[in-house]
Amino acid sequence: MRITTAKNKSKKKQLEFRDSIDLEKCGTQKHKGKDIPYEHILHDDDAAEGANFYCYSKEGNTKEWEDLKLWAADEGNTINFLGNGLKNMLRSEHIAYNIFFPLEKLRRNNDSRLIELIELWLNKTTSIKTIDNIKIEYAPLKELKDNTSFDAYIEYTTKAGKNGAIGIEVKYTESSYKYGDTERDAMFDKSGESKYLTPTKECGFYVEDANLRLRDKKLKQPWRNHLLGIVLLSGKNKKYDEFYSLHLYPSINTYQEDVCNKYSDELNQDYKKYFIPLTFEKMISDCDKVNIDDEWVKYFRNRY
Repeated sequence: MRITTAKNKSKKKQLEFRDSIDLEKCGTQKHKGKDIPYEHILHDDDAAEGANFYCYSKEGNTKEWEDLKLWAADEGNTINFLGNGLKNMLRSEHIAYNIFFPLEKLRRNNDSRLIELIELWLNKTTSIKTIDNIKIEYAPLKELKDNTSFDAYIEYTTKAGKNGAIGIEVKYTESSYKYGDTERDAMFDKSGESKYLTPTKECGFYVEDANLRLRDKKLKQPWRNHLLGIVLLSGKNKKYDEFYSLHLYPSINTYQEDVCNKYSDELNQDYKKYFIPLTFEKMISDCDKVNIDDEWVKYFRNRY
Protein backbone atom coordinates (compact mmCIF):
# COMPACT_ATOMS: atom_id res chain seq x y z
CA MET A 1 0.00 0.00 0.00
CA ARG A 2 1.40 3.40 -0.92
CA ILE A 3 2.21 5.70 1.98
CA THR A 4 -0.35 8.27 0.82
CA THR A 5 -3.14 5.68 0.95
CA ALA A 6 -2.03 4.51 4.40
CA LYS A 7 -1.86 8.09 5.62
CA ASN A 8 -5.35 8.87 4.34
CA LYS A 9 -6.79 5.82 6.10
CA SER A 10 -4.98 6.75 9.31
CA LYS A 11 -6.19 10.33 9.04
CA LYS A 12 -9.79 9.19 8.71
CA LYS A 13 -9.39 7.02 11.80
CA GLN A 14 -7.83 9.85 13.84
CA LEU A 15 -10.52 12.35 12.88
CA GLU A 16 -13.14 9.81 13.95
CA PHE A 17 -11.27 9.41 17.24
CA ARG A 18 -11.20 13.18 17.73
CA ASP A 19 -14.93 13.42 17.14
CA SER A 20 -15.64 10.48 19.46
CA ILE A 21 -14.21 12.37 22.44
CA ASP A 22 -15.77 15.67 21.38
CA LEU A 23 -12.62 17.73 20.71
CA GLU A 24 -12.35 20.99 18.80
CA LYS A 25 -12.49 20.37 15.05
CA CYS A 26 -9.22 22.05 14.09
CA GLY A 27 -5.97 23.32 15.50
CA THR A 28 -3.04 25.18 14.01
CA GLN A 29 0.54 24.35 13.21
CA LYS A 30 3.34 26.82 12.69
CA HIS A 31 4.66 26.85 9.13
CA LYS A 32 7.14 29.48 8.00
CA GLY A 33 6.23 31.64 10.97
CA LYS A 34 2.48 31.48 10.43
CA ASP A 35 -0.21 29.54 12.29
CA ILE A 36 -1.85 27.36 9.64
CA PRO A 37 -5.07 25.42 10.46
CA TYR A 38 -5.07 21.65 9.92
CA GLU A 39 -7.89 19.31 10.84
CA HIS A 40 -5.50 16.60 12.11
CA ILE A 41 -3.81 19.03 14.55
CA LEU A 42 -5.27 19.30 18.03
CA HIS A 43 -6.49 22.67 19.20
CA ASP A 44 -4.03 24.10 21.76
CA ASP A 45 -6.65 23.99 24.51
CA ASP A 46 -7.18 20.26 23.94
CA ALA A 47 -3.47 19.54 23.55
CA ALA A 48 -2.72 21.31 26.85
CA GLU A 49 -5.20 18.99 28.58
CA GLY A 50 -3.48 15.88 27.16
CA ALA A 51 -6.08 14.97 24.53
CA ASN A 52 -3.51 13.08 22.45
CA PHE A 53 -2.82 10.66 25.30
CA TYR A 54 -4.49 7.60 26.77
CA CYS A 55 -4.97 9.29 30.17
CA TYR A 56 -7.06 12.18 28.82
CA SER A 57 -10.33 12.93 30.57
CA LYS A 58 -13.08 15.32 29.49
CA GLU A 59 -13.52 16.20 33.14
CA GLY A 60 -10.08 17.84 33.28
CA ASN A 61 -6.49 17.00 34.21
CA THR A 62 -5.86 13.60 35.75
CA LYS A 63 -3.04 12.54 38.07
CA GLU A 64 -1.93 10.14 35.33
CA TRP A 65 -1.49 13.07 32.90
CA GLU A 66 0.53 15.00 35.49
CA ASP A 67 2.68 11.94 36.21
CA LEU A 68 3.27 11.40 32.50
CA LYS A 69 4.53 14.97 32.12
CA LEU A 70 6.87 14.58 35.09
CA TRP A 71 8.29 11.35 33.65
CA ALA A 72 8.78 13.00 30.25
CA ALA A 73 10.73 15.84 31.86
CA ASP A 74 13.15 13.46 33.61
CA GLU A 75 16.83 13.77 32.64
CA GLY A 76 16.27 17.50 32.21
CA ASN A 77 14.22 17.13 29.03
CA THR A 78 12.18 20.12 27.93
CA ILE A 79 8.96 18.81 26.40
CA ASN A 80 6.64 21.14 24.52
CA PHE A 81 3.23 19.49 24.48
CA LEU A 82 1.96 22.35 22.30
CA GLY A 83 4.70 21.85 19.72
CA ASN A 84 3.96 20.74 16.17
CA GLY A 85 4.93 17.12 16.83
CA LEU A 86 3.01 16.32 20.00
CA LYS A 87 -0.32 17.85 18.98
CA ASN A 88 -0.31 16.22 15.54
CA MET A 89 -2.51 13.12 15.56
CA LEU A 90 -0.77 11.71 12.46
CA ARG A 91 2.79 11.97 13.78
CA SER A 92 4.37 9.29 15.92
CA GLU A 93 5.77 11.44 18.74
CA HIS A 94 2.77 11.08 21.06
CA ILE A 95 2.47 7.35 20.41
CA ALA A 96 5.68 6.55 22.27
CA TYR A 97 4.18 8.13 25.41
CA ASN A 98 1.00 6.07 25.02
CA ILE A 99 3.05 2.87 25.12
CA PHE A 100 6.06 3.46 27.28
CA PHE A 101 4.69 5.44 30.21
CA PRO A 102 2.23 2.64 31.01
CA LEU A 103 5.13 0.19 30.72
CA GLU A 104 7.23 2.35 33.02
CA LYS A 105 4.40 2.09 35.57
CA LEU A 106 4.54 -1.71 35.28
CA ARG A 107 8.29 -1.51 35.85
CA ARG A 108 7.89 0.59 39.00
CA ASN A 109 5.40 -1.95 40.32
CA ASN A 110 7.76 -4.88 39.61
CA ASP A 111 5.11 -6.42 37.38
CA SER A 112 6.50 -9.67 35.95
CA ARG A 113 4.34 -9.27 32.84
CA LEU A 114 6.68 -6.51 31.67
CA ILE A 115 9.66 -8.85 31.43
CA GLU A 116 7.55 -11.43 29.60
CA LEU A 117 6.38 -8.76 27.15
CA ILE A 118 9.86 -7.39 26.39
CA GLU A 119 11.22 -10.90 25.90
CA LEU A 120 8.47 -11.53 23.34
CA TRP A 121 9.36 -8.30 21.55
CA LEU A 122 12.98 -9.51 21.37
CA ASN A 123 11.81 -12.87 20.01
CA LYS A 124 13.12 -14.52 23.19
CA THR A 125 16.74 -14.06 22.06
CA THR A 126 17.76 -12.97 25.56
CA SER A 127 16.60 -13.92 29.05
CA ILE A 128 15.87 -10.86 31.20
CA LYS A 129 16.15 -10.70 34.99
CA THR A 130 15.17 -7.06 35.55
CA ILE A 131 13.98 -4.06 33.57
CA ASP A 132 16.06 -1.26 35.07
CA ASN A 133 14.82 1.87 33.32
CA ILE A 134 12.44 3.11 30.62
CA LYS A 135 13.06 6.54 29.16
CA ILE A 136 11.52 8.74 26.48
CA GLU A 137 13.28 10.87 23.84
CA TYR A 138 16.67 9.73 25.06
CA ALA A 139 20.21 9.67 23.72
CA PRO A 140 22.65 7.87 26.05
CA LEU A 141 25.55 9.95 24.72
CA LYS A 142 26.31 12.36 21.91
CA GLU A 143 28.98 10.24 20.27
CA LEU A 144 27.43 10.72 16.84
CA LYS A 145 27.48 14.48 17.40
CA ASP A 146 24.01 14.99 15.93
CA ASN A 147 20.42 15.07 17.13
CA THR A 148 19.93 11.29 17.00
CA SER A 149 17.89 10.05 19.94
CA PHE A 150 15.60 7.13 20.64
CA ASP A 151 11.85 7.65 20.84
CA ALA A 152 12.00 5.27 23.79
CA TYR A 153 14.85 3.49 25.53
CA ILE A 154 14.85 0.43 27.79
CA GLU A 155 17.73 -0.71 30.02
CA TYR A 156 17.77 -4.23 31.43
CA THR A 157 19.93 -6.87 33.13
CA THR A 158 19.92 -10.45 31.89
CA LYS A 159 19.77 -13.57 34.04
CA ALA A 160 23.39 -14.15 33.02
CA GLY A 161 24.35 -10.78 34.52
CA LYS A 162 24.80 -8.88 31.26
CA ASN A 163 23.79 -5.26 30.82
CA GLY A 164 21.56 -4.60 27.83
CA ALA A 165 19.53 -1.87 26.19
CA ILE A 166 16.84 -1.43 23.54
CA GLY A 167 16.52 1.68 21.41
CA ILE A 168 13.03 2.09 19.97
CA GLU A 169 11.99 4.12 16.94
CA VAL A 170 8.23 4.63 16.55
CA LYS A 171 6.59 5.37 13.21
CA TYR A 172 2.96 5.98 12.33
CA THR A 173 2.23 7.64 8.97
CA GLU A 174 5.81 8.82 8.36
CA SER A 175 7.96 7.90 5.41
CA SER A 176 11.50 9.37 5.15
CA TYR A 177 13.01 12.66 6.19
CA LYS A 178 15.22 14.92 4.13
CA TYR A 179 18.95 15.08 4.83
CA GLY A 180 20.33 17.60 7.25
CA ASP A 181 23.37 19.44 5.92
CA THR A 182 25.85 18.02 8.44
CA GLU A 183 24.23 14.59 8.19
CA ARG A 184 24.67 14.53 4.42
CA ASP A 185 28.28 15.70 4.67
CA ALA A 186 29.14 12.92 7.13
CA MET A 187 27.31 10.18 5.22
CA PHE A 188 28.85 11.13 1.88
CA ASP A 189 32.32 12.01 3.19
CA LYS A 190 34.69 11.37 0.28
CA SER A 191 37.41 10.05 2.57
CA GLY A 192 35.08 7.25 3.69
CA GLU A 193 35.86 8.14 7.30
CA SER A 194 33.26 9.95 9.40
CA LYS A 195 31.16 9.62 12.56
CA TYR A 196 28.83 7.29 10.64
CA LEU A 197 31.08 5.56 8.14
CA THR A 198 33.98 4.62 10.42
CA PRO A 199 32.02 2.78 13.14
CA THR A 200 29.87 1.11 10.48
CA LYS A 201 32.96 -0.42 8.88
CA GLU A 202 34.63 -1.33 12.16
CA CYS A 203 31.79 -2.79 14.27
CA GLY A 204 31.30 -6.04 12.34
CA PHE A 205 27.51 -5.75 12.23
CA TYR A 206 27.22 -4.94 8.53
CA VAL A 207 27.90 -6.66 5.22
CA GLU A 208 30.63 -5.37 2.94
CA ASP A 209 30.08 -1.89 1.52
CA ALA A 210 26.85 -1.51 3.51
CA ASN A 211 27.76 2.11 4.28
CA LEU A 212 27.32 2.94 0.58
CA ARG A 213 23.70 1.79 0.66
CA LEU A 214 22.75 2.72 4.24
CA ARG A 215 23.11 6.41 3.49
CA ASP A 216 20.11 6.12 1.17
CA LYS A 217 17.32 8.43 2.31
CA LYS A 218 15.12 5.45 3.11
CA LEU A 219 17.65 3.71 5.36
CA LYS A 220 19.56 6.52 6.99
CA GLN A 221 17.37 6.87 10.08
CA PRO A 222 17.34 3.19 11.18
CA TRP A 223 21.07 3.16 10.45
CA ARG A 224 21.73 6.19 12.66
CA ASN A 225 19.50 4.87 15.45
CA HIS A 226 21.11 1.43 15.46
CA LEU A 227 24.58 2.92 15.26
CA LEU A 228 23.91 5.07 18.33
CA GLY A 229 23.48 1.84 20.29
CA ILE A 230 26.28 -0.08 18.59
CA VAL A 231 28.88 2.49 19.70
CA LEU A 232 27.94 1.67 23.32
CA LEU A 233 29.14 -1.91 22.96
CA SER A 234 32.91 -1.38 22.74
CA GLY A 235 35.78 1.02 23.19
CA LYS A 236 35.82 4.04 25.47
CA ASN A 237 32.01 4.34 25.31
CA LYS A 238 31.28 0.74 26.30
CA LYS A 239 28.19 0.68 28.49
CA TYR A 240 26.35 -2.47 27.47
CA ASP A 241 27.02 -6.09 26.57
CA GLU A 242 24.14 -6.26 24.10
CA PHE A 243 21.94 -3.78 22.27
CA TYR A 244 18.75 -4.19 20.25
CA SER A 245 17.28 -1.67 17.81
CA LEU A 246 13.50 -1.99 17.58
CA HIS A 247 11.48 -0.38 14.77
CA LEU A 248 7.80 -0.08 15.70
CA TYR A 249 5.12 0.75 13.10
CA PRO A 250 1.56 -0.18 12.02
CA SER A 251 1.27 -2.90 9.40
CA ILE A 252 -0.67 -0.51 7.16
CA ASN A 253 2.54 1.51 6.71
CA THR A 254 4.17 -0.75 4.14
CA TYR A 255 6.80 1.91 3.46
CA GLN A 256 8.25 1.20 6.91
CA GLU A 257 7.98 -2.54 6.31
CA ASP A 258 10.13 -2.10 3.21
CA VAL A 259 12.60 0.02 5.20
CA CYS A 260 12.97 -2.79 7.73
CA ASN A 261 13.50 -5.44 5.09
CA LYS A 262 16.12 -3.41 3.25
CA TYR A 263 17.94 -2.44 6.43
CA SER A 264 18.02 -6.02 7.68
CA ASP A 265 19.60 -7.06 4.37
CA GLU A 266 22.62 -4.89 5.25
CA LEU A 267 23.29 -6.75 8.51
CA ASN A 268 25.55 -9.77 8.80
CA GLN A 269 23.67 -12.96 9.61
CA ASP A 270 24.92 -13.16 13.21
CA TYR A 271 23.66 -9.63 13.91
CA LYS A 272 20.28 -9.63 12.20
CA LYS A 273 18.59 -10.61 15.48
CA TYR A 274 19.62 -7.28 16.99
CA PHE A 275 17.40 -5.30 14.63
CA ILE A 276 13.73 -6.08 15.22
CA PRO A 277 10.77 -4.84 13.17
CA LEU A 278 7.65 -4.86 15.33
CA THR A 279 4.18 -3.96 14.12
CA PHE A 280 1.55 -2.32 16.29
CA GLU A 281 -0.56 -5.41 15.77
CA LYS A 282 2.09 -7.83 17.09
CA MET A 283 2.81 -5.51 19.99
CA ILE A 284 -0.83 -5.67 21.06
CA SER A 285 -0.97 -9.41 20.41
CA ASP A 286 2.04 -9.86 22.69
CA CYS A 287 0.27 -7.80 25.37
CA ASP A 288 -2.63 -10.23 25.11
CA LYS A 289 -0.27 -13.21 25.45
CA VAL A 290 1.07 -11.97 28.77
CA ASN A 291 -2.39 -10.83 29.99
CA ILE A 292 -1.80 -7.09 29.87
CA ASP A 293 -5.36 -5.95 29.31
CA ASP A 294 -4.96 -2.55 30.97
CA GLU A 295 -6.91 0.48 29.82
CA TRP A 296 -4.03 1.81 27.72
CA VAL A 297 -4.01 -1.41 25.66
CA LYS A 298 -7.72 -1.08 24.96
CA TYR A 299 -7.19 2.58 24.08
CA PHE A 300 -4.31 1.74 21.74
CA ARG A 301 -6.23 -1.02 19.99
CA ASN A 302 -9.23 1.24 19.48
CA ARG A 303 -7.34 4.32 18.34
CA TYR A 304 -4.57 3.01 16.09
